[in-house]
Amino acid sequence: MVDASRAGPRAPGRAWRWRRNPLRRRSDVVDAWIGLLLAFLLFVGAPLAGALTGWAVHTQEAAQADRLRATSHSVQAVVTDRLPRADADSQQVGGGVLLPATVRWTTADGTRSGVAKVPAGTEQGGSVQIRVDDRGNVVPPVRSDVVIAADAIETGSVVTAATFLVVGGARLTANALSTHHHLVEWERDWVKTAPDWSAHGR
Repeated sequence: MVDASRAGPRAPGRAWRWRRNPLRRRSDVVDAWIGLLLAFLLFVGAPLAGALTGWAVHTQEAAQADRLRATSHSVQAVVTDRLPRADADSQQVGGGVLLPATVRWTTADGTRSGVAKVPAGTEQGGSVQIRVDDRGNVVPPVRSDVVIAADAIETGSVVTAATFLVVGGARLTANALSTHHHLVEWERDWVKTAPDWSAHGR
């Protein structure tokens, strides 16, 4: 049975860059540190950036929702015109599409009207719930915790993916520059050592 440890020399891989040896150059050490830094950014920095961004988005949107709840209230309103088709002005909330429409509601001072986002498919004359502030102005609907969490996760995922792409591109660029630098060094050293090899071969 053949001893695997004596079957032959193992491929050094990239670990040799961290050990002192006659073949290691200053540029090899620099390459090793750059590779370590980029690996850290890729596997730790990118997920961390996504998590922090998602947390920031969740915190901001949750605070906005709390402010809306504190400064507005819900009223019953009637849609006074036909809803437009869904377009760029439509808003996605809680899995449903909201469209702008003119609505009318009754207050202690009389009847008021304004434009509010109402669920798509609401018929003219239909009854909807809208939110108004203390001055009677229509305000956006309060976003639910589920929608806020979904937005935070989506934003964090996009940031993570973007960071992966940026760091991955930096890694490829660093590898290309490193390879070019090593080729230049090898060519320069060969110019110095080639006469000695030629003389030794005579």
